[in-house]
Amino acid sequence: MGRWQFAGALVALLLAAGKVKGQSQDSLQLVQAFQAYQTGRYEVAAAILQPLFEEQPVFQIRPIEGSVAYWLGAAYQAQGAIEEALNTWQQGVHSALTQGAVDVLATDAYVETVFRQACSERFAEAALFYELLLRIAGTPMLSDELQRLRRHVARMIFLLPDVLQQRIWTRERRFLPDAGARLMQWWAQQDPLPATPLNERIVEHLQRVAYAEQHYASDRTESGLDERGIVYVRLGPPSRIKKLDFYSRELQEALRRLRRSSGNALIVSESDFAPGELWLYDRSVPGGPYYFLFVYDGNMYRQGGVLDLIPPHLRVGLDGDTGRGGAKIDVLLEVLRAVYRQLAPYHLDFSDRYIRVDNYLGQLEEIRIQLERNIGGELYTQDKRSDNSALVQQEGTPFTTEGTPDVFLRSLLAETEREDALNRAEMAARIPRQQSRWLDQKPRLPVVARVARFLRSDGFTENLIYWAAPVGALLQDLEDSEKPGDFLIDLQVVRQKTDYRVAYRTSQLYRIPSRLSEQGPVIPTRSVTVPADTGVYHIALQWDQYTLAQREGKWQAGEHLKTSVARFDSLRALRADPAVLEMSDLLPLWYDPSASDTLPGRPYPFTRLSPDVPLALYFEVYHLSFGPDDRTRYEVAYEVRRREDGGLLRRDREVQTRSSTVYEGTSRTAREYVVLDLRAWERAKDLEVVVRVRDLVSGQEVSRSIRFEVVRS
Repeated sequence: MGRWQFAGALVALLLAAGKVKGQSQDSLQLVQAFQAYQTGRYEVAAAILQPLFEEQPVFQIRPIEGSVAYWLGAAYQAQGAIEEALNTWQQGVHSALTQGAVDVLATDAYVETVFRQACSERFAEAALFYELLLRIAGTPMLSDELQRLRRHVARMIFLLPDVLQQRIWTRERRFLPDAGARLMQWWAQQDPLPATPLNERIVEHLQRVAYAEQHYASDRTESGLDERGIVYVRLGPPSRIKKLDFYSRELQEALRRLRRSSGNALIVSESDFAPGELWLYDRSVPGGPYYFLFVYDGNMYRQGGVLDLIPPHLRVGLDGDTGRGGAKIDVLLEVLRAVYRQLAPYHLDFSDRYIRVDNYLGQLEEIRIQLERNIGGELYTQDKRSDNSALVQQEGTPFTTEGTPDVFLRSLLAETEREDALNRAEMAARIPRQQSRWLDQKPRLPVVARVARFLRSDGFTENLIYWAAPVGALLQDLEDSEKPGDFLIDLQVVRQKTDYRVAYRTSQLYRIPSRLSEQGPVIPTRSVTVPADTGVYHIALQWDQYTLAQREGKWQAGEHLKTSVARFDSLRALRADPAVLEMSDLLPLWYDPSASDTLPGRPYPFTRLSPDVPLALYFEVYHLSFGPDDRTRYEVAYEVRRREDGGLLRRDREVQTRSSTVYEGTSRTAREYVVLDLRAWERAKDLEVVVRVRDLVSGQEVSRSIRFEVVRS
């Protein structure tokens, strides 16, 4: 008797014995429906459950795990009524939420089915339901509920940094108390479009999981996926998949040739070769291009090396001094040539080794032909050594450049094992844990942005976000017929708390005129201010470019064209304590002494600059101390650290320039700027500017820094 049948029988016995108090009729109906479901009578189960569902969708009894809503949905699903099943689970989840609970089984079933069936109109709600499941990780739940939650986490845990993985669960897969909060915080960080209520990265993840479950499943892993499925969930679909079939016509012909020439009786059949797949990722994924080699080990596909593709019986007993060992060496050389022949077009790691083994076997064939010509017939060897080994040791016969076949083979196998291990280690360090391609669905608007924090008089921090974009980027990828007169850029700004919950939203609309080229190569710098609380916070930005359309006499957003996003994580509010010297961030300016506003120029958001840019750095100092004369006295020092081109055949060199000035004032807040003449640093590749302020009255010191890449004009 299975676990579920046993549960149904136990509940029936408890009811008969009067051990289940209250709602006995509902309990009996649930047991009857449960037993009908277990025996495949799904219509009967649905008919029994439907009236009970209308009254109490979340009703359930122990030891049956699952609510009325879950089992009714399961009965509908078993009959192929997917929409009815989804609607039932959806209502059950919402009913449980009104009672402050999460119906784990119904929630899990809804999420799994929505993405398995690709019900795109339900993706948004399914993603929210997925978050419900993760939030309760670490809280008490029934065994079947825990099993389903573990499966979801097992399908994403490999995306997380190692340190975070250790804070989710133990080695025994027991969730730690705050696992749910940590999982939700990590997912919030991955949100590619922070201005939308939906976390699109979760949708992308669940789509990948559903595909991997259908194509790369394994019943031997906690996640239910083999190692191909894990890579698919991490990085998405590869650029190319090459299914490997080494038992080719070339190999079969080579083996027949060996049998004819030496009587080699070693048989190699197609079934001796493990199935393999080569996955290729191009440069669209950071760190690319790179490859994954998967080999079927009899149970599942695992990531492996070239030697894992070789039939096991060929990898042992490679003794060139025995007849069978020599025969294996001859066959293995041909097998390696066949393996590398298939792999060679896809990576230099393989092509170099293919050339080596092919050249070696080619030399052996030339020696064979020469000897047969000398003796006037086919060459047969009667000793116990490898035919090829005997071949290259015939008296008066020229040696190959790499020695006898057993020597060459040992060298090649050692090189293969060593290079494969090095390549796997290198790729493991280079390949990202996970890669989202959600933003690849729309053309990107290359916006550049910076943020500078300032302290307001009320003690709160204000964030000045300033940004710009190249003019040409607005028109790029658009056909002439599609280029509108004006554009509309919608900027959405979200400030998030330490745990990435949304604390503040604001938006700005910018109308970008059609005659942009007359204003310069970039959109004039725009800015927006965002207030912040104390402590650590995060700011996410999203720009959306639209055509500007006129409808019913009003201008409004038309077709959506491009998107850009930026994040500033782990910002810390400036210190409001008046006893502690504090300083704003450095605000780079395109210096203009004639500027009429409070700043001597306009903000410069770019990370690159040329020597002809008139650069100034504006900053504010807070909480200066008064001296005995009721005046402040402070020193401003700046240091420019730059890396200069050392010229041909010389290393780059690090150069530092320092300067300082002492100021006095009558206010505890100072507003200063320094102007940098970059023309003196024409050979610089990049530079870092550090500004230090020392309060000469209190002795306190504070500093800020900023970096740039220097380009020629």
